[in-house]
Amino acid sequence: MTHFKESKEWADGFWPDIERILKEQSPRMVKIKVASLDLDRNHGTDYLVAMGGSAVACRIRGADYYWKHQDIALRNSRTSGVTTEVEKLKQGEGADWYLYGWGDNGRLDAWVLIDIDRMCPLLDDPDKVISGRGGTTMLTIPLCWLRKAGAIVSAGGWANRYSPAPEGHERQVV
Repeated sequence: MTHFKESKEWADGFWPDIERILKEQSPRMVKIKVASLDLDRNHGTDYLVAMGGSAVACRIRGADYYWKHQDIALRNSRTSGVTTEVEKLKQGEGADWYLYGWGDNGRLDAWVLIDIDRMCPLLDDPDKVISGRGGTTMLTIPLCWLRKAGAIVSAGGWANRYSPAPEGHERQVV
């Protein structure tokens, strides 16, 4: 079995939690607005409902990584030359949201939902690139940086402390 297949099967074991979180967070991804006068008068439409980006990327790491690092790690380069997560994100391909979680035994203990557009400016920091397994490099972004950039739209479990502060109340995270 390939490393990719093993990793995918392990991550898919978290599907019940992933599905629950995405269903709970879906209102953040939906945009509702009043239809134009033309749509109202000529097409019987009063409101428009649209997904504010419907594609979601997901990465799951072991729970111990949360406590060791409190960051996200994205594949930055591969010796094979295969396009990496960071390259895809920089090119604007694919997902609009990133669900990043930490857990074990099919249960997520911590998670953050990230707005990829707000995260992208943080993808160009060469000081955060570290060596990974098999000649790959990883870009690490601390959760506190993501929060400061307004990229974390919601968080849960142990990562709840990185949730955005309610309007008018700035939360201190150290």
